[in-house]
Amino acid sequence: MRHLFCACVIGLLGILGCDAAGQQRETVVSGASGSDTSVVSYAARRLEATFTDTGVLCIVLTGDVRISYEDVLITSQDARLDGDRVSAGGRVFLVTPVGTFSADSVSYDIARRDGTLSDARLEADPFYGRAERLEVTPEGAVLEEGFFSTCDKDPPHYRLQARRIKYVPDRYVRAEKVRIVIGDRWTILYVPRLTIDLREREPGFSFLPGFRTRLGGTTSVELRQSVSDSSDLAVSEKLYVARSGYGVGAGLFWPSENLRVEGLAFKEWDTDSVSLGGIGRYRMLSRNRFGEGQAILDWRWMESEEFFDDFFHRDFVQLSQMYNHLYLAQRFSGGTLDVWVRDNARDPLLTAEKLPEMRFHAPAVAFGGGRFYLTHTVEAARWSVPSGDFDRIAGEMRIDTTYPVEAAVVRPWVTVGAAYYRADGLDTANLAEEAGVAVSALLLREHRSGMKEFFTPELSLFGRSASKSPEELPAVVDGKEPLRDGAFVRISGDWNFYAAGKADSRLTLSGEYDLSRQEAGTARLAYDLHPSASVTVVGEHVFDLKKGEYSFGAADVVVRRGGVILSAGPRTIAGEINGVEACVQRASADNWGWQVGSSYDFRSASFVSTNVSVWKKLHCWTAEVRVGRDRDNVSVSLVFVPSAFRAPDVWKERFLRWE
Repeated sequence: MRHLFCACVIGLLGILGCDAAGQQRETVVSGASGSDTSVVSYAARRLEATFTDTGVLCIVLTGDVRISYEDVLITSQDARLDGDRVSAGGRVFLVTPVGTFSADSVSYDIARRDGTLSDARLEADPFYGRAERLEVTPEGAVLEEGFFSTCDKDPPHYRLQARRIKYVPDRYVRAEKVRIVIGDRWTILYVPRLTIDLREREPGFSFLPGFRTRLGGTTSVELRQSVSDSSDLAVSEKLYVARSGYGVGAGLFWPSENLRVEGLAFKEWDTDSVSLGGIGRYRMLSRNRFGEGQAILDWRWMESEEFFDDFFHRDFVQLSQMYNHLYLAQRFSGGTLDVWVRDNARDPLLTAEKLPEMRFHAPAVAFGGGRFYLTHTVEAARWSVPSGDFDRIAGEMRIDTTYPVEAAVVRPWVTVGAAYYRADGLDTANLAEEAGVAVSALLLREHRSGMKEFFTPELSLFGRSASKSPEELPAVVDGKEPLRDGAFVRISGDWNFYAAGKADSRLTLSGEYDLSRQEAGTARLAYDLHPSASVTVVGEHVFDLKKGEYSFGAADVVVRRGGVILSAGPRTIAGEINGVEACVQRASADNWGWQVGSSYDFRSASFVSTNVSVWKKLHCWTAEVRVGRDRDNVSVSLVFVPSAFRAPDVWKERFLRWE
């Protein structure tokens, strides 16, 4: 409801046509719902006010016009305020939560926060646009016959020229009938529809020229667009052209649901055969009427290792020499049922497949007045190994209890198990028993600095008995087959350091000794240490004391200093790997960065691989040059990504492939 006094004063000013220079006036407009009222403020060199036949207050403002309403601001040289609607001409500027607009003319409802603009520009850093006609709404903006870009130049270095563009801040940009234009006139691609997800900050398109020894010169173009306004589900299409052939690919990405499916088909120019490859990764955790369910898929199918390396290189570095997995589990009140398929992904070094395994594990059940606990597991699996396939059905039952003695805890246990094997020419069973006692303690030491040190030593003595030796079984595929008769002792220690209430460092050591044969077994050392804020030492080492051999080892010393990260450490697998890996990276800066990594094999006295990456921000673009070399290939690629979509440099753990 408008104030009568204010209206009378403004009406009098309109009749007299007086100047209002340097003065500010206020009136009341209805809220979007019609139930609230807020004050709109305006100022101008001159104003005239009248009432229409329907009683609506009409104010004409001239010269240095400024109209504000909550978080909306309009400035121009001439404007007309009819109730809640502002009409302005000349060069008009409109500031809203969506962005800053400039236009030749504006018709805007300040209460509903929507309107239309002609010959308009949009600035919503880092996004910019221009359109013949532009609609503003509380949620975003719609540009008709215009362009959208992350470049603020005029003309922009690149743009998405489209018939219609919808921009919703922090959610998406959707364009129809799109031309991707470089510079002022170079159209490089036509797309009927393109949606860019601003939540994930993934570029809607990428252009990647390069060279690879096996493929020759290469060029790939990829489009990636959102599918739904309400989720981060996205699809991608990829075109790959090389001197040796061409390929097409597609992908489905859903980060919030841990889903990724991607595939590629490649055909060489001089052959009729088509090479295929694909990868799928998914993880789901849900509740149902039975309890809690879980599904994990990590699967790839590749034409060859070379195909995997050429077209899915980042996945190749992470997943090479790792099994495919499909894991399904359902937790019930009485236990957990799971099904597990493990495939070797056509990797000759992976020799034990589960096709499949079904397992039921019952949690500990108390009995004997709550002093004893019973757990049991039943499983059945089809194993595939180089010597042939075999079936195994196994079960295990364990009873244990604990007794506190002074500062220590004594834990005796008894385990009984059986496994039945069936294969061509083999039908046998293995019965196994184990009994032992473990003594452990928890020791605490508080340092003057406030750090707390927890040390948990444990000593175990146990005896084993099995009806079959490992040599009499089809294969040794997991921890059930290596069981031998005898008496053993195991020693372990676990150190944990806490600073400021958070875990700061950890070190674990364990080892086993065969008392019956007077032979040392396997020892393991693992650590994650933080001696200072800028230094991290992490690693794992396994020693076969019986053979006197260092079986496995991987460690890294990571130093962060002055924007530079340096990582170096050894890599060892007995009989396969003996080398060192090092990487140095300049952390993200505003304009440039680099990374250099190399792997050296002492056996061949040669570098296994070397990779160099340098990126530089060129106004709205970020250009990155990648050069890599391994024993089979030299690769060079040039990556152009809009700077607004370039992912920040994040230090990631690396999985190294050795040959």
